[in-house]
Amino acid sequence: MLSICLILSAYGRADAYLNANIYYDEASGTVVAGCETDVYDDYYYPIVKCIIWNSEGDPVASGTASEEYGPSASVSVGADADLDEVYTVEGDAAERANYLNAQTYAYFDPEDFIYWNLLGSISTDCCFDFYPGPNGPQQGPSVIDDGSVQQQASTPTPAGLSVLDVGVLDCPSASNYGISMDIHYQVMDNSSPPKALKSSKMRPQEYITWDDGTHMTDYGNVVPSPYHTQSDGTFHDVPVADCHLSPFTNKHVTQLMRIYLPASGNVYPVRTNNWVFDSSGLGHGHGTNNNDVEKSR
Repeated sequence: MLSICLILSAYGRADAYLNANIYYDEASGTVVAGCETDVYDDYYYPIVKCIIWNSEGDPVASGTASEEYGPSASVSVGADADLDEVYTVEGDAAERANYLNAQTYAYFDPEDFIYWNLLGSISTDCCFDFYPGPNGPQQGPSVIDDGSVQQQASTPTPAGLSVLDVGVLDCPSASNYGISMDIHYQVMDNSSPPKALKSSKMRPQEYITWDDGTHMTDYGNVVPSPYHTQSDGTFHDVPVADCHLSPFTNKHVTQLMRIYLPASGNVYPVRTNNWVFDSSGLGHGHGTNNNDVEKSR
């Protein structure tokens, strides 16, 4: 019975299970990975290591776990994630022969066992290694490498803006014909259907062309310093306004909006607003993008 049991455990070791998975957690803005191994028997204890790498080949998180009485071990690791990035998890597994004798520090040696079992000569002396140290026997390097696996996860990218709310503001008293608005936006991702992209690592920017043909020289930041979205991926564009000294009609303003990601240097167009403004009298005004915003005062 001893011979059969050890043959199964030796070959079970060769078939050890190793798995690694990784995903982007939208709620926390982190990349999370888990690695697990199972050696299927009690003659070894498993060791598993989990490493998350970014696209530059730099490790951003790692962890190791082992279970002396096995047969399985698992570990989870996580790190703050940048948008528009690909992360790779590497799971590495090994196993060490179980500690069998407190007096002699004996360890089961699977390679010796297989050899002697094939010869039909199994004894206590065949398959247990003893590692001497300065103060007597000690644990030796009886570790078997079970290999590694890899999986990848991509973080989302900005793809659009959803209007959450629009507030109406007064124009300055000296030019109180027209309207001013506070538009509350949510950045949406590139999934289908789109989902809210909850990250404070985005910088909303705009490029405006006014009714007379003049325009900005370059894109400018929409949000005051430090220029980024809130942690939930929202921001306010304020003021969106057209205020004049006298009544006016049919004033056109084009606003191109994009999201700049400082970590990667990439930019993503997310919206074009074709605004039309008019005012019929003092303290009155109307503005619309002929899409999802229309307000009057």
